[in-house]
Amino acid sequence: MRVIIDGDSFPAKKEAIEAAAAGKAGVIVVTSMAHAPSEKYAGAELVLVENENQAADIRIMNLAQKGDIVLTNDTGLSLVAVSKGAVVIDAYGRTRNGRELETRMEIVHIEKKALRQKKGKRKIRGLSAYTALDASRLKDAVLNALKNGGKGGAD
Repeated sequence: MRVIIDGDSFPAKKEAIEAAAAGKAGVIVVTSMAHAPSEKYAGAELVLVENENQAADIRIMNLAQKGDIVLTNDTGLSLVAVSKGAVVIDAYGRTRNGRELETRMEIVHIEKKALRQKKGKRKIRGLSAYTALDASRLKDAVLNALKNGGKGGAD
């Protein structure tokens, strides 16, 4: 069982690596060269991909297998990983499931369509600020998924 981290969209890489190490799981951080860290992540394999659009996501899609834990905030990548039988956890410690992700994809589509049609001010509220409580929830969620053997995925 592995923990695969989307290095391009995941803000809590350090916390996730610590949790995976505590659960004795291998860690792979996939990131584009534009987001490459200045220092290596201790205890994690770093996979660098080209600066192409969605290159890191495609690599993660190819790496993810049933029983893996994928850490990402990307809804599209989450949907693909869940369909492959991986457990998907976002940075706020929420385990994502197929039905919820499909609904989220529809909402994103509607929001983007509305933005294209709207004239004037164009804004959709982003994520709330990341807190120590969020980091704690993430660590708990990763440890729980590791304890359960990576069971979860598509539903």
